[in-house]
Amino acid sequence: MKLYIGLSWAAIICLFLSGALHSISLFVEPAASNEIEKQLIQTMDTYQMDMGAGFHRTFAQLFFSLSACFSLLCLFASVLLWYLLKHPISKIIMMGILNIYLIFFGVLAILMWVFTFLPPILCTSLSFLFLAGARWSLGKIINV
Repeated sequence: MKLYIGLSWAAIICLFLSGALHSISLFVEPAASNEIEKQLIQTMDTYQMDMGAGFHRTFAQLFFSLSACFSLLCLFASVLLWYLLKHPISKIIMMGILNIYLIFFGVLAILMWVFTFLPPILCTSLSFLFLAGARWSLGKIINV
């Protein structure tokens, strides 16, 4: 039981820190280190694509919304897991919830490994590993 609680808290902390650290990117402007990067940032900030139905968004706006969604997903997952850990819930329901977490954060970890860089890879991979450990240790607990 202690292992399950410890791994669950590790997952909560890791998910919360992932969301909090990633939300910093919402408030920091990218800085160009050369002329090509300056041109790329300017294009991302100014070029508006026609997305149909009257929507014209820049790549910077799309990037901002995806960053916000990732931060909110991690924060929501950590708060929900914390809430479920603090309130009595049956083992079978908690195992199902952890299975859902494992599916979503497993896919997320794979996407991070393929498309991003070290900090998000570490954050999502650690979150997934702690969630997998919590699910495994919960399965070992015998119902009394």
